[in-house]
Amino acid sequence: METVLLDQTKVFVYASAAGIALGLLYDIFSFFPDVFGQKVLRPVFDILYCVAFMSVFIFLLQTAAGGIIRWYLPGGMILGLCLYFFGFSDYVRLVLSGLERAALAVKRFLVKIIKKISVFFDHPWGC
Repeated sequence: METVLLDQTKVFVYASAAGIALGLLYDIFSFFPDVFGQKVLRPVFDILYCVAFMSVFIFLLQTAAGGIIRWYLPGGMILGLCLYFFGFSDYVRLVLSGLERAALAVKRFLVKIIKKISVFFDHPWGC
Protein backbone atom coordinates (compact mmCIF):
# COMPACT_ATOMS: atom_id res chain seq x y z
CA MET A 1 0.00 0.00 0.00
CA GLU A 2 2.83 2.39 0.81
CA THR A 3 4.52 1.91 -2.55
CA VAL A 4 1.25 2.59 -4.39
CA LEU A 5 0.76 5.82 -2.47
CA LEU A 6 4.38 6.79 -3.07
CA ASP A 7 4.00 6.15 -6.81
CA GLN A 8 0.80 8.18 -6.94
CA THR A 9 2.44 11.04 -5.05
CA LYS A 10 5.41 10.93 -7.41
CA VAL A 11 3.13 11.11 -10.47
CA PHE A 12 1.21 14.00 -8.87
CA VAL A 13 4.44 15.93 -8.22
CA TYR A 14 5.67 15.25 -11.78
CA ALA A 15 2.36 16.43 -13.18
CA SER A 16 2.48 19.58 -11.04
CA ALA A 17 6.01 20.34 -12.25
CA ALA A 18 4.86 19.75 -15.83
CA GLY A 19 1.96 22.16 -15.24
CA ILE A 20 4.37 24.85 -14.02
CA ALA A 21 6.61 24.30 -17.06
CA LEU A 22 3.61 24.44 -19.40
CA GLY A 23 2.50 27.71 -17.79
CA LEU A 24 5.93 29.17 -18.50
CA LEU A 25 5.74 27.88 -22.06
CA TYR A 26 2.33 29.54 -22.43
CA ASP A 27 3.71 32.92 -21.38
CA ILE A 28 6.65 32.57 -23.75
CA PHE A 29 4.39 31.48 -26.62
CA SER A 30 2.05 34.42 -25.98
CA PHE A 31 5.02 36.83 -25.96
CA PHE A 32 6.07 36.28 -29.58
CA PRO A 33 2.74 37.10 -31.25
CA ASP A 34 2.41 40.20 -29.06
CA VAL A 35 5.78 41.46 -30.27
CA PHE A 36 5.93 40.28 -33.88
CA GLY A 37 2.33 40.26 -35.08
CA GLN A 38 -1.05 38.91 -34.04
CA LYS A 39 -2.69 37.74 -37.22
CA VAL A 40 -0.30 35.05 -38.37
CA LEU A 41 1.63 34.04 -35.28
CA ARG A 42 -1.18 33.76 -32.72
CA PRO A 43 -2.85 30.67 -34.29
CA VAL A 44 0.53 29.08 -34.98
CA PHE A 45 1.67 29.42 -31.37
CA ASP A 46 -1.74 28.30 -30.07
CA ILE A 47 -1.46 25.10 -32.10
CA LEU A 48 2.14 24.59 -30.97
CA TYR A 49 1.07 25.00 -27.35
CA CYS A 50 -1.74 22.47 -27.73
CA VAL A 51 0.68 19.98 -29.29
CA ALA A 52 3.22 20.58 -26.50
CA PHE A 53 0.55 20.18 -23.80
CA MET A 54 -0.77 16.93 -25.25
CA SER A 55 2.75 15.61 -25.77
CA VAL A 56 3.64 16.25 -22.13
CA PHE A 57 0.36 14.72 -20.96
CA ILE A 58 0.82 11.57 -23.06
CA PHE A 59 4.47 11.29 -22.01
CA LEU A 60 3.53 11.50 -18.32
CA LEU A 61 0.64 9.12 -18.88
CA GLN A 62 2.85 6.49 -20.50
CA THR A 63 6.00 6.81 -18.41
CA ALA A 64 4.89 7.78 -14.93
CA ALA A 65 1.27 6.61 -14.69
CA GLY A 66 1.59 3.33 -16.54
CA GLY A 67 -0.88 4.30 -19.24
CA ILE A 68 -3.82 4.69 -16.86
CA ILE A 69 -5.49 8.07 -16.45
CA ARG A 70 -6.12 8.68 -12.78
CA TRP A 71 -7.46 11.85 -11.18
CA TYR A 72 -4.05 12.90 -9.85
CA LEU A 73 -2.44 13.24 -13.30
CA PRO A 74 -4.71 15.96 -14.76
CA GLY A 75 -5.28 17.28 -11.23
CA GLY A 76 -1.53 17.75 -10.75
CA MET A 77 -1.18 19.48 -14.11
CA ILE A 78 -4.06 21.83 -13.31
CA LEU A 79 -2.59 22.54 -9.87
CA GLY A 80 0.81 23.30 -11.45
CA LEU A 81 -0.78 25.66 -13.98
CA CYS A 82 -2.71 27.44 -11.20
CA LEU A 83 0.43 27.73 -9.06
CA TYR A 84 2.32 29.19 -12.00
CA PHE A 85 -0.37 31.68 -13.05
CA PHE A 86 -1.06 32.88 -9.50
CA GLY A 87 2.57 32.85 -8.36
CA PHE A 88 5.11 33.34 -11.13
CA SER A 89 3.33 34.56 -14.25
CA ASP A 90 3.41 38.25 -13.34
CA TYR A 91 7.18 38.17 -12.84
CA VAL A 92 7.79 36.29 -16.08
CA ARG A 93 5.59 38.72 -18.00
CA LEU A 94 7.50 41.62 -16.43
CA VAL A 95 10.80 40.15 -17.64
CA LEU A 96 9.34 39.48 -21.09
CA SER A 97 8.04 43.05 -21.37
CA GLY A 98 11.54 44.29 -20.48
CA LEU A 99 12.93 42.06 -23.24
CA GLU A 100 10.36 43.51 -25.62
CA ARG A 101 11.45 47.07 -24.82
CA ALA A 102 15.10 46.07 -25.23
CA ALA A 103 14.37 44.42 -28.58
CA LEU A 104 12.56 47.53 -29.80
CA ALA A 105 15.48 49.73 -28.70
CA VAL A 106 17.94 47.51 -30.58
CA LYS A 107 15.67 47.58 -33.62
CA ARG A 108 15.54 51.41 -33.59
CA PHE A 109 19.32 51.57 -33.22
CA LEU A 110 19.88 49.21 -36.15
CA VAL A 111 17.43 51.12 -38.34
CA LYS A 112 19.29 54.35 -37.55
CA ILE A 113 22.64 52.77 -38.46
CA ILE A 114 21.26 51.34 -41.71
CA LYS A 115 19.79 54.72 -42.67
CA LYS A 116 23.14 56.43 -42.07
CA ILE A 117 24.95 53.80 -44.15
CA SER A 118 22.41 54.11 -46.97
CA VAL A 119 22.79 57.92 -46.94
CA PHE A 120 26.55 57.48 -47.25
CA PHE A 121 26.15 55.34 -50.37
CA ASP A 122 23.54 57.69 -51.90
CA HIS A 123 26.03 60.60 -52.06
CA PRO A 124 27.99 61.05 -55.29
CA TRP A 125 31.31 60.89 -53.41
CA GLY A 126 30.36 57.51 -51.90
CA CYS A 127 31.32 54.23 -53.57
